[in-house]
Amino acid sequence: MFLNPWLLFGVALAAVPVLIHLLLRRRYRTIPWAAMAFLLEALRKNRQRMELHDRILMLLRAAAVACLALALARPTLTGRAAALAGASSNAMVILMDVSGSMGCHDGRETRLDAARRVVKSLLAQADPNTNVALLAFSHDARMPLGEPTRNLAFLDQELDRGILQTDAATRIDRAVGAALELLRSRSDLQAVRREVYLLTDLQAYPWTERHASATFAQELERLGREASVVLVDVGDAGLGNVAVTGLDISDPLVRVGMPVDLSVTVRNFGRTPVTGLPVDGYVDVEPGGAPTTRQTVDLPPEGHAVVSFQTVFATGGEHRIEVRTGPDRVAGDNRCFAIVEVQAGASLLLVDGGDARREEPQARETAYLELALAPLEPGAPRPEKPAADVVPAYRLSERNFGDYQVTVLCNVARVSTDTAMALARQVRAGMGLLILLGDRSDAASLNRVLGPEGVDLLPAEIGETWGQEPDLRAPVGVEPRRLARDPDRLTHPVMAEFRNEELNELLAPVCVYRGWDLTPRAGDEIRTVMAYRDGQPAILERRVGLGLVMLAAFPATTAWSNWPTQYLFPVLIPRLASRLAAGHRPSRNRMAGEPLSGSLSAGERQHAVFVHPPVPEGRRQATVEEGDDLPTSRLRFRYAETDRAGFYDVVPDRPGSRPQTYAVSPNVLDEADLTRISVEDLRSAYPGFEFTFVTKDEDVVTRLAAERRGVEVWPWFLGLVFLFLGFESVLALRWAPREAP
Repeated sequence: MFLNPWLLFGVALAAVPVLIHLLLRRRYRTIPWAAMAFLLEALRKNRQRMELHDRILMLLRAAAVACLALALARPTLTGRAAALAGASSNAMVILMDVSGSMGCHDGRETRLDAARRVVKSLLAQADPNTNVALLAFSHDARMPLGEPTRNLAFLDQELDRGILQTDAATRIDRAVGAALELLRSRSDLQAVRREVYLLTDLQAYPWTERHASATFAQELERLGREASVVLVDVGDAGLGNVAVTGLDISDPLVRVGMPVDLSVTVRNFGRTPVTGLPVDGYVDVEPGGAPTTRQTVDLPPEGHAVVSFQTVFATGGEHRIEVRTGPDRVAGDNRCFAIVEVQAGASLLLVDGGDARREEPQARETAYLELALAPLEPGAPRPEKPAADVVPAYRLSERNFGDYQVTVLCNVARVSTDTAMALARQVRAGMGLLILLGDRSDAASLNRVLGPEGVDLLPAEIGETWGQEPDLRAPVGVEPRRLARDPDRLTHPVMAEFRNEELNELLAPVCVYRGWDLTPRAGDEIRTVMAYRDGQPAILERRVGLGLVMLAAFPATTAWSNWPTQYLFPVLIPRLASRLAAGHRPSRNRMAGEPLSGSLSAGERQHAVFVHPPVPEGRRQATVEEGDDLPTSRLRFRYAETDRAGFYDVVPDRPGSRPQTYAVSPNVLDEADLTRISVEDLRSAYPGFEFTFVTKDEDVVTRLAAERRGVEVWPWFLGLVFLFLGFESVLALRWAPREAP
């Protein structure tokens, strides 16, 4: 076959030397001349030899023109002829889409089943001398069956077991990049004939600029130049699909015994309504157990609905939440998973910086905090163990901060260098620190010891005080600052619940008559917890290692404000304590394809860390490393193979180790939308991308037999052109008449 068959018309130009030869043959009128008799006799003897010379030169010129035309037409050889031409091996790169949408079932088979069927047919007809690289791609591209191989029987046998469905999104640009890297770097793929098969369901979104890399178009063009690309469409025209697209928790700080509202968003991506769809909620239910709650929902075409249910956690720790809807064409996106971390109560150390000589309880800087952390119902007995340990500031150095989850400095004047270093060490290891400023606070000392020049804990520079201490019985003439209530300023997890209209009213009566100016430090780790209406910060938060530090501009007493006497105080203080106790830990909830990461005690350095994924293959090992942002007492683990949705348990290989559980949900934000891109739109979007388009229902092998390029042999014909022209020149010079000396 010829890659430029229209240039074969140039072979007709081989007749030009023949025509010139015929035109130059002129007929002469014979005139008898006695003097020419001897010359004519000599010419008669050499005529046959001269005519043979002319014909040979004519044929060489015609052959050169014909070979030049054939070379420009780019002839190719396939099959046995290609092997005789020197094609010692062929190369085939197969890219299989295994993203979430490939689980779509058409009633006969899934799209991934169709892709497997096509690959099996390709392997069955491939030349035994072919090197095959098989890549499965979703959010990234991998070679699950190992390096490129000529063992086609092995690939066919392991295809069903090694190429598995994932719940991740589609990144075709990464698959194309991986194929190019293989073709460039692998010596066993440097064959004369190279083919790339891209098997996908042609979902529209992966081909858009928003989801592809900036060089995607150039990489597609390069791939088309370096190999013969065959795009195999294994999808279908069906668009109907329902998916769980969200699972939201009403309050990010969940505590034991507190009702929690869970909101589930279900979306209909089809054009027909869905009625009576069951939505089941599972709270700490073992596999195969009955749902905790069930509701039904109606979905309009291309619309969504929100289903809410409430639960109460009786114990602290990790709790598993799962939501499922009724079955449809894509079963994988009908689920959603979440881990809820419930605070059972934090171990707190309250440091009283007030005047130790005053013995009345209400004079203590910690008095209102103690009440807020351990509220008593009317008639209830006082608990035997207080909610927090209280220590005067002058005895702070006697305490071991490692025994507490949260330390609160209440109007403490100053902190010694040794105590500051002990605090910083524990905060970086995960302890929470709350600093409540007051009239005894020494701003210069605190800035020096706890600021950037010291142990670097403060989220802001402490400035000057403003306002004056009020007489709360008659605060006449004192204009207080009030707390911001706008929803756009209540974005911190501690304040998120106060966007509720009823709880938002609790912010209204709080008045702050005096406080400290706080100048936040630059950096993404600084967040405003609570602000005044004029925008100035009232409480700031900073992430330090694995812990959190909060700085409040006023104390937890009635000396400078009325907030300890308002309903806001007993609601807000436990939330602050829960936030500080939780520390800065990565979320336990992930999307498929997002890596798991967390911290471990440095004591686990000598032990392997295993991950138990929700697949039957068993446990796998995570990588453990030291983190620059972690204290020396902590290590970081990382695990990237989160292709499947479900619960993942991370467990150090040591007796008695407690697992850390992560929830991985299907990536449905785009993957659940089955809208397809047509081949015409694809060619229009990427005009430089050369490919052959085949559908799953075609006989792929027969169709591609006519599309293959084979081995190009145009260099041979070009060499013949130079050979014929050189031979013609040599003969023309040799046979040219010579003058007599």
